[in-house]
Amino acid sequence: MKTIFYLLFSSINLITTASVNEASIATANFPGGPAAFQQFTAEHLVYPTCAREGAVEGVIKVGFTVLEDGSIDRIQILEGLDPACNEAAILFIRSMPDWIPATKFGKHVATKVNLAINFQLET
Repeated sequence: MKTIFYLLFSSINLITTASVNEASIATANFPGGPAAFQQFTAEHLVYPTCAREGAVEGVIKVGFTVLEDGSIDRIQILEGLDPACNEAAILFIRSMPDWIPATKFGKHVATKVNLAINFQLET
């Protein structure tokens, strides 16, 4: 049984939220861009064995903050699936390298990022 991961994105790659004029802010980005993010995901996101064996499939929505220095903080499950998959999603986010931080008027700022991770088995 093959495992497939889909990261669901709106816009370009990630959903970032900001409370200022969109023209004055650059969102946080994974280093290396979308292709690097997809490769990192393929190499580091783990489908838990118990979830695979139990045929657990679905979407987990995860939120986290990219701080001014690019580090990741305040990881939280916004909409969970299965405890093992939820933990795998958190471990995946924790394993990420520092991001390129968002900027507001040319200054680095913390910003919220939301990801939807789809755990799906291929039959």
